[in-house]
Amino acid sequence: MSEYRNDVDAVAEDIIDFAKDSDQTGEQLREAVLEYMHESLDGCARVIYTGQAQEGLAESNNDGAYADNYGTEGMVTDCGINWSALMYAAMEQDVIERLDALGFDINNPEASLVTVEE
Repeated sequence: MSEYRNDVDAVAEDIIDFAKDSDQTGEQLREAVLEYMHESLDGCARVIYTGQAQEGLAESNNDGAYADNYGTEGMVTDCGINWSALMYAAMEQDVIERLDALGFDINNPEASLVTVEE
């Protein structure tokens, strides 16, 4: 398995652990899980560092997620390609897909926790 896939798996597992350890329920849990995912990705070295972002985009099946979700504005700045933004969107989609594969619906984490295997 590639380093990128390991990073995606680690973020997905951290999200599930966060949800399991949370005292929140319902919509508050959903919002907390989404915020946790966004903060995790925003602070991830894979997103922050250009070289790691480029490597991740080469591995991701969702390398076009930024354009699909946000359009093309912001993909390129005066400094060149916005690798971090592209990697963030791709990795977000990859993490969501990994969570789905693990039986965890990020939009309904409370119900998912019943079915996610230890």
